[in-house]
Amino acid sequence: MTPMAPTPTAVSPLEELPLDVLEEICEHLTAGGKAGRRSLFSLSLASRRLAPATSRFRFRTVRLLVKHERKLQQDVKFCRNILSAGNYTRYVRRLEIHGTMYWDESADAMSGEGDEEDEEDEEEATSPKADDVVANEWPPEDDDDFWGRPMEPIEFIPSYPELTTKEDKASQEKAWSSLVAFLPNFIHLKEVVYACRNQVPAGLLRALHSHPRTPRLHVHGFSLRSLYQSRSNLRNIDDDEYLLISSQCLTSIRARDTTSGYDSRGHVSFNEEAIWRMVARESPAIKAVSIWARLPGHSFDHYWALSPPKPQWPGFFREAPHSVDKLGALEKLTLAGDGRFSPSAVRNWGKHTNFNALRSLQLHSRSASLASLQALTVAVKSQGFASLQTLALAGYSFSRHEQGHFDSVIAQLLHSLRPLAHLHISGIFRNETLNAILSYGPTLRKLRLIPERGADLELKPYVLTRARIKRLVRACPEPYRSRTPYSAVSGRRRGGVDL
Repeated sequence: MTPMAPTPTAVSPLEELPLDVLEEICEHLTAGGKAGRRSLFSLSLASRRLAPATSRFRFRTVRLLVKHERKLQQDVKFCRNILSAGNYTRYVRRLEIHGTMYWDESADAMSGEGDEEDEEDEEEATSPKADDVVANEWPPEDDDDFWGRPMEPIEFIPSYPELTTKEDKASQEKAWSSLVAFLPNFIHLKEVVYACRNQVPAGLLRALHSHPRTPRLHVHGFSLRSLYQSRSNLRNIDDDEYLLISSQCLTSIRARDTTSGYDSRGHVSFNEEAIWRMVARESPAIKAVSIWARLPGHSFDHYWALSPPKPQWPGFFREAPHSVDKLGALEKLTLAGDGRFSPSAVRNWGKHTNFNALRSLQLHSRSASLASLQALTVAVKSQGFASLQTLALAGYSFSRHEQGHFDSVIAQLLHSLRPLAHLHISGIFRNETLNAILSYGPTLRKLRLIPERGADLELKPYVLTRARIKRLVRACPEPYRSRTPYSAVSGRRRGGVDL
């Protein structure tokens, strides 16, 4: 009996699409968040013909969750096996490192810190599936979503842990050695996002410095621990931390600091002064800075530290001259928390960076005063802010007298600026601000207005009526996004408007 010939496998219409069309589909799925990435992984399993088309997109990002040395070694080995199977390391463009490195595995098991935050990371980064290890967000640009909350730093204690002994530093180098050794395999690496609660290890920095492509480094939990110092023992910056800030790879930072300038131990923080110097001189490649300040924990040490004046910062190295003879070129600056946006802050930033290079300025401080906005207007008139495209600010005061002047001050600021593309204003404003916005015309592509309606508002609440919203819509003929605005026409739905 003659054996039957095997039935040819039917080819689906999807498999017959040209490669460039398949790659367009993969690009769309990659940008679709977690659901899109899961679909991309499913597509790669659908057939042998489709798998190669998805590889370049599935392996663009490697994401690791660190907890202790042994786990990192296992994850790096697993990642190496997956990527080496099809020479996929050539597709890796972005490396993300999350979590907390514990020197002792028992400390990891006992610690409850970040359990809820890391639960999702565990699912994505440690389950034994290739897609969970290597697939994450793309493209690698480190921009915030205009419609969402600004990207905050990770949750960590800015002054802890500080590695002061050679033994501590040696333990750190050993714990990270497996990743440092594997890094050169990513020959086309462009971006490294470091979002760990630990300080960036010196070994990782040296590996990035020796990489032929000089990858851009984004630190999402930035703090110079050695610059939290006792008032009676001011000292130089730690050598490894200076290696970080002087790195030609360091491109952006999301920093945490204290609103008072002191931590709960009463130690003075020189981080703000250090960041100014970094922007002006020490960090040659830095383009984006985000500083989020909050009150430290209440303690008698913190309370007593506030009494005498804050000591002057001696600089990174006390024996070196402390001078700034050039300006940096920040493109993005975000200041959040009480005290971050003040007249002195505006002047100090103007002494360290060229405001004409700034493309995005976000000031998220509900305590922004009239004086702060006026200082910013003076800076705009003197320096131009020629490249500014995005502005977010809030204006509020508990003083009835100041509340009555916010509208005109914000309007003066907007008239002083060149037409913006993206504008977000919250707080106290009225018709003068609205008219200033209308003068921007078709250049304005995204707009968010949130009038203040708090219980402390002494003025009559400002209502974005239907007529006012229609005027805004006519002034923005090409809105990036439109949603049903919160209108106060009915007296029930009061709030802001997004265009």
